[in-house]
Amino acid sequence: MKLQPRRVPYALAVGIVCWVALVYPAQAQTVAQPAAIVPGERLSDWLLRNAGPNADTTALHWQVQAERASQGQLRQAVVQGVLQSPAITLSAAARAQLSEWLLAFPLT
Repeated sequence: MKLQPRRVPYALAVGIVCWVALVYPAQAQTVAQPAAIVPGERLSDWLLRNAGPNADTTALHWQVQAERASQGQLRQAVVQGVLQSPAITLSAAARAQLSEWLLAFPLT
């Protein structure tokens, strides 16, 4: 086989890639371990710490009976804020419709 000068850069690039793969294999296989669970922490807060704000959680459902009361209070506070806040520029009918929409969501 004759050495072809045009193929030297390609061979050099392949050699460098193989060398990097051999020298740094652990970095390519590093998997982040999830953070420890903090007692009393909400699942949404744990997910933000572990998966980041852009994680896709559309299929995640977390229903805990013990959270129903606190979730109900939070939902009522949001509905009251929608109905009474002067910062929200909606008609009374639109406010009522938004409140009904919020109340239709499950508690947890």
